[in-house]
Amino acid sequence: MKELEERVHVKFCCKLGKNFTETFQLLNQAYREDRTSRTQSYEWIKGFKEGRMLFGEDPVPGRPSTSTNDDHVKRVHAVICGNRHLTL
Repeated sequence: MKELEERVHVKFCCKLGKNFTETFQLLNQAYREDRTSRTQSYEWIKGFKEGRMLFGEDPVPGRPSTSTNDDHVKRVHAVICGNRHLTL
């Protein structure tokens, strides 16, 4: 919840035209040691200035984490049953 609150404050500062240094100083003043990292704050500021509204829901490039569906299960089962010397 704290992270969402900080993002709202970062977005507010961006709308006021504050640069990264000014925004980060205000976050330091408001949250002290309990704030997010400098890198994360920079990413939020950069994103808001580019017009993004949401963070953390971007698609990740590469293979999907799982590709299990009924067709794959049947095909793998058929391959394994066809050659019992195969292992997983």
